[in-house]
Amino acid sequence: MEPYGASQGSLSDLDFQSKLMEALKLIRKEIVGVTLEGWERQFRHSLAQHLLFGVLGWCRESGKGHYVIGEIRDITIYDDENFPVAIIETKSPNVEFAADDKVKLANLLEEQGAVYGVLTNSRKFILYQFDRVITPTHLREITVIDMQYPQVVPVNRLLELRRLERERFVKIEDYEYFSKRHRAISITRELGVDRLNEKLRDIISDLTSALKKFFREYYERKDYTGQFLHEAFSDWLKFSNKEKDFNEGSKETRAELVEVFCRESAYVILGRILFTRTCEDKGILEYAKLSGIDLTDFLKRNRGIENSFLFSLKLAYKDIERYYSHLYELSIFDWWLVPEEKRALLSAEDFKVQRELEASLDQVVRRMLKKMNVFDFGRVDRDILGDVYQGYLPVQERKTLGEFYTPREVIEYILDNVGYMKENEIRGKLLLDLACGSGGFLVEAVRRLIDKYRSLGFDLSDAAIAKEVIQEVVHHIYGLDIHPFACFITEINLLFQLLDLYSSVRRRERDYALPRFNIYCTDSLAPEERVEDLPTFLNARRKWLVDEVLGATKVKKMSFHFIVGNPPYVRMEKIGERQRKLYKRIYFSAKVLRPDLYILFMEKAIRWLEESGQCGLIVQNKFLALDNGKLLRKFILDTCRIRQIVDVSNVKVFVESIPFPVIVILQKEEKEEAKFANKLQVAVVREDEPNVLRELRLGAE
Repeated sequence: MEPYGASQGSLSDLDFQSKLMEALKLIRKEIVGVTLEGWERQFRHSLAQHLLFGVLGWCRESGKGHYVIGEIRDITIYDDENFPVAIIETKSPNVEFAADDKVKLANLLEEQGAVYGVLTNSRKFILYQFDRVITPTHLREITVIDMQYPQVVPVNRLLELRRLERERFVKIEDYEYFSKRHRAISITRELGVDRLNEKLRDIISDLTSALKKFFREYYERKDYTGQFLHEAFSDWLKFSNKEKDFNEGSKETRAELVEVFCRESAYVILGRILFTRTCEDKGILEYAKLSGIDLTDFLKRNRGIENSFLFSLKLAYKDIERYYSHLYELSIFDWWLVPEEKRALLSAEDFKVQRELEASLDQVVRRMLKKMNVFDFGRVDRDILGDVYQGYLPVQERKTLGEFYTPREVIEYILDNVGYMKENEIRGKLLLDLACGSGGFLVEAVRRLIDKYRSLGFDLSDAAIAKEVIQEVVHHIYGLDIHPFACFITEINLLFQLLDLYSSVRRRERDYALPRFNIYCTDSLAPEERVEDLPTFLNARRKWLVDEVLGATKVKKMSFHFIVGNPPYVRMEKIGERQRKLYKRIYFSAKVLRPDLYILFMEKAIRWLEESGQCGLIVQNKFLALDNGKLLRKFILDTCRIRQIVDVSNVKVFVESIPFPVIVILQKEEKEEAKFANKLQVAVVREDEPNVLRELRLGAE
């Protein structure tokens, strides 16, 4: 089967042969007399100019079917999606090809996801097709051409070079692309992950632009779409603590907030698709609605259907809802979606505009699925998926989206020092991150819980054991955050951690559905809410709010053995007056002038602990000395043993993420004698090294 389009170029075979002969003649002429030092460089440029450009039709413009002359990979040819399709490795004329050259070429082709490879030294031109299945070396020889005496080469062998014609690789039918360019690039290697993240960032940019068009249109409407958007955006501003900025800010500030809202909505779409694709490639879903031959069949059967890619997306979501429904339930980030039953309420003009918007979004989804179609998610594990997340939602982007980044070294240090390690018995122990952000602490906790089972000799490929581990995670790992986007990203990250375990369970129980994680969108500092107190919203949005309120209320009534986190650093005057009055009434530590919000989080964390429970937080160090921390200091002394205070404010990598950072490790303790016998451990880290916490070992008590 041909890897790309089956149609050959516009030239007849006779014309192609004639042009090929002329190109080889020009190449030979240009390399005659060139010194050995500059020979290979000249050969590459002559080969590219006369064969790739002159005969095969490739250009130099990215995205149009182009080639690049490099150093590590001598010449790389790209399709119009900017994915490599062929790699040409050149050698000096006095160098013969060895078996090792084929191995290196095969590795390059696999790493890049290219279809064809060439070895040439100006005397021989050997064309290979990469084939992971058929041959032991993964290379199938297509043709060998004598470049010095091409007239003696059989015509059929010369014509094999038509496989490399540009017209076979650009502007081909979608259904053909999806079936023939499926899972070509492995992301089990670092280069594959980097390439994927590059494409995902492009996707986010395209999606955000499309959603901004929806936003501008909906914002002026008075119907269902406008109402839903205004309610969703109003909630988002409230969760983000940006209501005042939007209502009183400049035109530029308002535009920036709309950009972030649409960008977060785009990340939700991409996160769902990324999880769905991973489930497809791992065989969790019976049919692949978003990639490969199954998508090809769907497109062939539905050639005339309007917005076929959005429709396929809808079907894929419906399939995977059976296995983890919560990720795909409507939330405030689905403001752009108009349910079928509401479409009839649109005016004729709005309906026309709606079709144009959706047609534009359909093309964005089309390009997105094509970009992702090339990658193989089937062999990825939890570590690789974590790297993917870190790459397509990097630190600076998370800051832009309003999230404080917690360095991995801090997460590991805190979990180590509260005792959440595989060396301890952590099964059955409840852990909470009360401001979970993107889930850094929770992801590492899940890793450690899984490693605990592995260290005890359990076979995690066994369906019964895998199911037990999943249940352990679901019932003992908890996270809260006021921002729905943070909760969504946390869920995605936790799903990635459990996918292999889930696959093991599904091999025995095909209908097994993952229980919902205990991740809830709520104000951790607020008391329990009542469902009957919620305002009446549109149905889907109300259901989402009810689910979050019920879940958060359950968590707020619990006690935990471990509480960890990186509370937000927000001045009290920056939150609403109603919240300030509420917090001052509830929290002992708030009854001072201008308490910072993290001070209240510290008090709340201690209150949430069970007796002898451990708390590890990274916070600002100002509470240790300033007046606004004096009541918190008293509360800590009255309720806890202070096990550690580690000042890392001199370490640049932490200061960039957290202002004036200090790590505090506390243990809930009501017995006075135990508190008085406390041996406080204090460390001031002066070395500006990112891995300094890994080397810090405080003495045992």
